[in-house]
Amino acid sequence: ENMYTKIEIRKIAMERREKFSFEYREEVAKKILEILEKEIPIEKSVMSYNSIKNEIDLSEMKFLKVCYPKIEKGLIVPRIAPFEKGKFGIMEPIGQVVKKNEIEYCLVPALCFSKKMGRIGFGKGFYDRFLENFTGLKIGIAYEKLLFEDFQEDKHDVKMDIVITERGVYRYESDKRNI
Repeated sequence: ENMYTKIEIRKIAMERREKFSFEYREEVAKKILEILEKEIPIEKSVMSYNSIKNEIDLSEMKFLKVCYPKIEKGLIVPRIAPFEKGKFGIMEPIGQVVKKNEIEYCLVPALCFSKKMGRIGFGKGFYDRFLENFTGLKIGIAYEKLLFEDFQEDKHDVKMDIVITERGVYRYESDKRNI
């Protein structure tokens, strides 16, 4: 069957996401937060993100040890709060650095994901570089309406371990690793 290219998927996903109502986005965030809180023990170390451009907002998260990505010299550096406004108007963490190997769960935003655990971000490759030697669990955070069967991937693209949408937890068939 004819598989979409990344460029085609990116265009479809952007158009779809633009149309999401505030109510839908809020409802999705609430459901995903409930799933995360059920699946991940509260004392675990989690890297989250501050949402931009209609990304799923996880700011109500209740975890005790949370860090956030800050882009420094083209790389993601995990830091804890407090935040200040960065160059793209994104709230960036300016607290102490957290070592990558101390993070147990990484919540990964994207434009969209596939059911084969593929991810399409915004093309800058920050997460791919950060996650390539990440040893914790990589969790894609997705709208169900932006979860595709499959799409073409590049060899440097890092697959997720699981993807969570408002409908629940998706795991790749061949991967039996539990959350």
